[in-house]
Amino acid sequence: MPRKKRWLFLGLVIFVVGVSLFSFSIFQNKRRESHRLAILSHYHDVVQVIEDTELYEQKGDDFFKVGKLYQKAILELEKISGEYFQIKGTDYYVKYDKVEEGEKIVDLENHYLLFNQDAVVLENSPLSVLGQKQIELPKKIRLSVLEKGDIYKLTNGEIILEVEKNSIETFVESENCHEETLEKLSIFYFETSDNIEDKLQLLKEDNYTFISEKELISFFNGNIVLPKHTTMLIFKEIDEKVTTLQELYHLTINEENQLTLTYQKGDEQVSRLDHLVKYVVDGNTSKLRFQDMLKGKKEDVVKNYATSIPVLNYHFFYDPNIEVCDESICLEKTKFEEQLNYLKENGYKTLTMQEFYDWYQGKINLPKKSVLLTVDDGAAGTFSYLPDLLEKYDLRATLFLISGWWPMSRYKVGHLEIQSHGHDLHHNNFSYQGKTGVKGLLLPKEELLQDLRLSKSTIGNPIAFCYPFYAYNERLVSAVKEEFKLAFVGGNKKATRNGDIYHIPRYVIYNTTSLGQFQNMIK
Repeated sequence: MPRKKRWLFLGLVIFVVGVSLFSFSIFQNKRRESHRLAILSHYHDVVQVIEDTELYEQKGDDFFKVGKLYQKAILELEKISGEYFQIKGTDYYVKYDKVEEGEKIVDLENHYLLFNQDAVVLENSPLSVLGQKQIELPKKIRLSVLEKGDIYKLTNGEIILEVEKNSIETFVESENCHEETLEKLSIFYFETSDNIEDKLQLLKEDNYTFISEKELISFFNGNIVLPKHTTMLIFKEIDEKVTTLQELYHLTINEENQLTLTYQKGDEQVSRLDHLVKYVVDGNTSKLRFQDMLKGKKEDVVKNYATSIPVLNYHFFYDPNIEVCDESICLEKTKFEEQLNYLKENGYKTLTMQEFYDWYQGKINLPKKSVLLTVDDGAAGTFSYLPDLLEKYDLRATLFLISGWWPMSRYKVGHLEIQSHGHDLHHNNFSYQGKTGVKGLLLPKEELLQDLRLSKSTIGNPIAFCYPFYAYNERLVSAVKEEFKLAFVGGNKKATRNGDIYHIPRYVIYNTTSLGQFQNMIK
């Protein structure tokens, strides 16, 4: 072959080889890029195992099989290392093509407390989540005990893992410490869904845990530890209202016809499985009685609580041997002392205004023998006789003072507390814009508020008001509501919690009130 042709042939060969190598390089790069993209396409924050596969551990640049991952296991990933994905929070890896995008397991909200012991799980023991097998680890693992049984529920603080009892090697003491755990609990049986919202709201405010009958059995068998504020709710039937409340308050509800155990009606809490007592709650069960049931207080104790309280209204006190008082609301000093002596000898509790208010609001219970003594105005005898007699018998009373007429320094406080009777509203022949009558009924609201606020600042922020002459209208009541928590009128009947807190009735004490009549008022 001529020399010129040889060079042409050689050039052609070199060109073909070059093109081939270049093409192969492009192909290889595309292949590597395709492989890289394939790996990336399998990587997600949360993945699911496609089929049973191996668990790997990295040593240097190599990966070695050390355990097992089960099909449908859910894993959270941390990083990519070649063809392997590191499982978050561990030194273990899974091969990229064995997983696909998954959804993070949202563990059911757990309301059990941890036991004061941890469990050491044997190596290569299957660990499950919500009944689905997840993983076998090549090493022993120590986890906190949450629930005992044939299947133990354990936790690492982030997720609840399940393992068979025979896979636990030993138990070791834990640092978990619970100051208040449940020993007995109240079981409530609701005959109706009427008037239960306030009771459920109370449970919600106190962060109560609600359990199923299955959990009740586990608790008394020693398989779970429950917080102190735990209760069980049984409903005669689950109607639409109960279903709505169940969703609103996140309740665990037990329906009567689905129970496997027998529950007896009673008046005590439950402390063992062979003595299951339920509190029956109907539409007439008060919120306070419900609170007592939660605390295990028996009804015979509750029967001694006041459901109504007499409020007595005095005005003036005098000594007929040295004074004259011809008004019907004047009371002889000796008669008043006779009444105080009766209260003392018969074990009556005379209330402060705050105690009465807290009782009225349902915040506290008070003994049946409770009475609120009130005195209006601040005139005759309220500074000379009243304080000393209260101190003598160690009883309490409230003076509704007309703060603009007499200075507070005039009265000996201690057993006598001072509330508001207005600053200068105590006029029943007051003229205003062509009208004459009770001042408190004639003034515009702004002037009423000015008087009430002056009275409050003079006395020192009282909480209660008493209407002068027992007279009120919508305007005066509206002003009083802005400045005071409660207000008193006349009425000659006992105060109850279902009354209007701004129209609390009182028994008026006259000079003709006999000791027998007095006794009937307070019994």
